[in-house]
Amino acid sequence: MSDDSSIRIEEIAEQNATCSICENYLTPRIFQCLAGHWFCETCALRVDACPTCRGNIPRGGVRNRFAELILSGCTLQCAEPGCGQKFPFNELGTHYEKCEYRRVVCPKDGCGWCGTIGDIEEHIENEHTQDIYTITDSVAINITNTDSLIIDAGGEIFLRTSTDQLFLFGAYIIRGQSCPNSIVFVVMYIGGKVPGMKALTSISTDQDDVELSVERAPWSLVDDISSVRKSRQNLFIENDLALRIGSVQPTFKYNDQLRRHPMNSGLNLPVVVKISKDDQEPIQLGCNSIDVNLKTLTCASDF
Repeated sequence: MSDDSSIRIEEIAEQNATCSICENYLTPRIFQCLAGHWFCETCALRVDACPTCRGNIPRGGVRNRFAELILSGCTLQCAEPGCGQKFPFNELGTHYEKCEYRRVVCPKDGCGWCGTIGDIEEHIENEHTQDIYTITDSVAINITNTDSLIIDAGGEIFLRTSTDQLFLFGAYIIRGQSCPNSIVFVVMYIGGKVPGMKALTSISTDQDDVELSVERAPWSLVDDISSVRKSRQNLFIENDLALRIGSVQPTFKYNDQLRRHPMNSGLNLPVVVKISKDDQEPIQLGCNSIDVNLKTLTCASDF
């Protein structure tokens, strides 16, 4: 094959190397609808219809092995403005998950800042410095009302480790038709995806021998924060259990449907967050625990 032909193939590959659903780079395993539109593996297994032609996507997906073969032999340039680095196709997606030029938004509720992964720490230092705590600080998150129909209440802080890494820790009260009123805890790394990093979020009390924990890779800036807050991969605790194990006993009021709701300053939950990478010793965020002070628990419409 001539050099001109190889260059032409790589030009076509660069123009078609993204998933038509999530618009991220295609995974090494490429799937398609019956009309031939390409998807990454993640999207192909979670959607039923092609957004381009509205045709059905067979359950389990249909591999496009010819596209996999062609793309696997290409070296492609990262499409983010300012980056310009080139990678073999099978490595491009891994680079994109942590590319410092990738456009992201600040995950702090109500902020609205948009920039690059490489710039967001400076933004947080300048605009949210009052919300940054180090591992030697005693930390409390106040949960306050929002107007969202999905997230009844939320509070967020930034936690800094001894190695100067930043994490967002958030606590939100959510509800839905298939979800009882619950509190969800989110740990998000302020950066791209880091292989081998894990976050252990736990609630443990001597009362009633209750212990809840979730260990998983922390969310990163490439994840959509609105979807993250509702993900079942976070640590959830139902309100009734939270009221029972809280360190401060709440007082209650009744609404028109005779449901009990705690009055202001009614509940504290001790939450421990530990970050680890591969076989390194875990870093505990917060001095002993993070006290989540639920100032109000309100109900919004189901979503």
